[in-house]
Amino acid sequence: MHLHLTRHLWDVKPEWAEQALRINVMFEILYPVGVTLTKISICLNYLRIFPLQTFNECFCKGAIAFSACWCLSTVIPQIDQYVECPPVSNGPDRVRVNRDCIDQKAFLIATAALNSFSDLCIFLWPARYVWGMHVPREQRWGLIGLFCVGVV
Repeated sequence: MHLHLTRHLWDVKPEWAEQALRINVMFEILYPVGVTLTKISICLNYLRIFPLQTFNECFCKGAIAFSACWCLSTVIPQIDQYVECPPVSNGPDRVRVNRDCIDQKAFLIATAALNSFSDLCIFLWPARYVWGMHVPREQRWGLIGLFCVGVV
């Protein structure tokens, strides 16, 4: 079923709106899980590439713990939000009374800021090791640029 998720809101038929919102809810819950698994994979790769560096081991384990905590602190409130304050109504009689709904905009900005910060730290981390390599400067800049592509 094609719900025209790539179109402007005013171009989407009203009967598709509820299904599109349900799909969006799943994306908002699954995205942090995918991002976190990717960051954990990258950190485990750093542990394999730079095995004898104690500070690298501490950083990678800390980054893995931070990413896992970020994922939990993003997914659990999202699930709670959709249980307590569903964006998709379950019928015309549904009434929201005395519910503690989070400020979705502030929540998404905060989680995005923390995610961007961890991206920056994780993707720029190997630059200090690459800069100390005994290769020509142009190759070092190229390798650092390659690692920085993940930030973009």
